[in-house]
Amino acid sequence: MDILDKKFEQLKKDIILDIDNKVYSDKGIEPLFSAPRTAKILIIGQAPGLKAQESKIFFNDKSGVKLRGWMGIDNEIFYNSGLIGVVPMDFYYPGKGKEYAEKLRDYTITLYKKCAAYALEKGIIIADTKFEFGLDENGNITIGDEMLTPDSSRFWPAEGYEPGHGQPSFDKQFARDWLKENPDNDWTLPQEIVDKTIEKYLQGYEMLTGKKLD
Repeated sequence: MDILDKKFEQLKKDIILDIDNKVYSDKGIEPLFSAPRTAKILIIGQAPGLKAQESKIFFNDKSGVKLRGWMGIDNEIFYNSGLIGVVPMDFYYPGKGKEYAEKLRDYTITLYKKCAAYALEKGIIIADTKFEFGLDENGNITIGDEMLTPDSSRFWPAEGYEPGHGQPSFDKQFARDWLKENPDNDWTLPQEIVDKTIEKYLQGYEMLTGKKLD
């Protein structure tokens, strides 16, 4: 058993010994997840259903049939190829998958609405962004990565906005557009494009904050 296998074994023991999982452990119910080292696709889903927990086979129900149909693979590939990993948002039925999913939806919508309204007052449309969440040691949802940056968002000037075509922006889209228009440049940006991209970032920053970046 190498170090990775040992870590998975330890993870399984930690899940079983967690005081919140004692009600399941006392009944001999083991956490249901699969993470083969050869996996190329990782499926993150809700907690296993009762049938899956009893049979110790994840997606052993109608949802699994639909999932495999959507993926275009059969049971043999799904379960025995070592290409598929499955890690649920909770390891036992009924779990907290639905609870977390609803919270994440509500947090995401609330954050976006508040930030988009603020930006619009400053003359910027947040056309696209992302929020990444995680859990702390107490199971509380926390922000897991940068948010509302020009690297992870699309900031368009509200003035002059017209639907139906590409928009000028204060984000990395300027650099990406240049790279697409210059495919023979080996994905290397000339300094003038780097400087122009920085200028756009700073312009967006000054519009949003009302001050220059020191």
